Amino acid sequence: LELYKRTQDSEGSKKYLERIRLFMPVDLNDPVPEPENPVEKGLDDLWRRSTPGTGRDWRHRFHVVTRHLLEESTWELDNIRRDRVSNPIEYIEERRKVGGAPWSACLVEHAVGMEIPPELAVLRPLLVLRDTFSDAIHLRNDLFSYQREVEQEGEHSNGVLVVREFFAVDPPRAAEIVNDLLTSRLQQFENTALVELPLLYASMGTDPGKQQKVFRYVKGL
Repeated sequence: LELYKRTQDSEGSKKYLERIRLFMPVDLNDPVPEPENPVEKGLDDLWRRSTPGTGRDWRHRFHVVTRHLLEESTWELDNIRRDRVSNPIEYIEERRKVGGAPWSACLVEHAVGMEIPPELAVLRPLLVLRDTFSDAIHLRNDLFSYQREVEQEGEHSNGVLVVREFFAVDPPRAAEIVNDLLTSRLQQFENTALVELPLLYASMGTDPGKQQKVFRYVKGL
């Protein structure tokens, strides 16, 4: 964003991002090109240090969220170029991709030394935990960074701004609405962890070892 935001060079940013996925091979035997810039060098280093000993399912999920984190920046650039503020539904959906929290959630598994069992990772309760964690992180950041991002840096990707424009309210009221949404997402996270996960385990006959892995993940979040 910093490299292409001021020039609003959308085409240049797309070309810049085309090579990114080459430095995140799901199959560790795939060849990786020589890095040509600091981002490629950093991503290459991250991948080499983070993926040894990991399962293919985790690497695939990490690949997807990392690609979203980088490639969906073009959405932010496009909004700036068009002087456009997205609607709340679009904003939440896109922010999950570009905001970085899903990426952090994936790294939580790496940090605590476990991986969510593949058969559980794709199910609704685990996806809700990831999404509510992401929403809470992003919305909290929006509340604290509104003045800097919007008034000083001219950003269009901020939840308070989105709510302010969509509902035609002043910034304090927009902040209240965002805070209410943040609270509801945290409540959903708690309900999923305490109510929905046990029901999922019972319906699938999940063994205690796999339940313990998910518990460590939830605790990490």
